[in-house]
Amino acid sequence: MPYRTKTALKSFAAEIARKRREVSRLRENLGDMLDHLAVIEARVKSAGGKRYSTARSKEGARDLTRVCKQGLACFAVNSLTAL
Repeated sequence: MPYRTKTALKSFAAEIARKRREVSRLRENLGDMLDHLAVIEARVKSAGGKRYSTARSKEGARDLTRVCKQGLACFAVNSLTAL
């Protein structure tokens, strides 16, 4: 293979690698922008709606965890008694 052809192939391969990195970076940026857009859309959708304080949110999460644990315990007991 002539020297010029090898050099041209190497530069072409390097250009392809650069373009692939650029496309990868653009895809990542697009994903970030779509995430931000989803957050903004959710905020707009919930504008004027009921707001909860951080303390109330944590209290609700604790209540939900407690109910789930009790539900799992009841499910386990019922499952064992059914055997």
